Amino acid sequence: MSGDAKALYESGVNASFAYWGLDPADAATYIAQSSIAFPDAGSQADKIKAIITQKWISMCGSECVEAWNEWRRTGYPDFFVISATSQIGNRFPGILFYPNSEQTLNPNTPPQHAITDKVWWDVN
Repeated sequence: MSGDAKALYESGVNASFAYWGLDPADAATYIAQSSIAFPDAGSQADKIKAIITQKWISMCGSECVEAWNEWRRTGYPDFFVISATSQIGNRFPGILFYPNSEQTLNPNTPPQHAITDKVWWDVN
C-alpha cells in the first residue's frame, strides 16, 4: 500500500477517537506516548504490531468478534494473559461457538466445535 505509514497510523487513531466522540487533544496526547507512537525506526514487525494493536483497540466495544478474530489471526496485541479462573485450563478459547439461532434456523450448520479447537488461520 502506498502512503506514509506514520501519517496513516495517526489518522486511524484520530478517526477512532472521533468515532467515540473523544476530544482530538486527547488523541494527540495518546499518540505522543512513547509506547503508542508509531515506531518509525522500528522493524517491519514492530510497525505491524503497532498498527494491528491500534486496530484491535479501535474495534473493542464496537466490533468485538472482529477484534477477537484479528487477534487470533495475527497474535496482536500480545499483552493478554490467561485468567487464573479459566474453565478451559492454561489456554485461550480457539473458536467461537455457533449461536443457537444459527443451529435452529440453518439445517446446514456444521457440528459444534470444542471451545479449544482452532480455526485454520489461528497463529496463537
